[in-house]
Amino acid sequence: MTGVAVVAILHRYSAVDIIHQMAEGHALRMLPFGLAMPFVVWLPYAAYDKIVFDGAVGPVAFRDVVRAKAAAASVSDVRS
Repeated sequence: MTGVAVVAILHRYSAVDIIHQMAEGHALRMLPFGLAMPFVVWLPYAAYDKIVFDGAVGPVAFRDVVRAKAAAASVSDVRS
């Protein structure tokens, strides 16, 4: 998926333009978006997981699903 995004970006913008914008410091304007995005997607993804868990193993509290996703993300970050 990341490869598709990179190809789409490079199709629309040249690598030289991207490097130029990053050199000017405009990339830092995206930092709040990059930091907030994981928290924005966790809740819908946890809701989807809850639907699957409820059907597969029975009722699971939404709070527990969100906590499990956060724990899995933390373990994934530590492992990298």
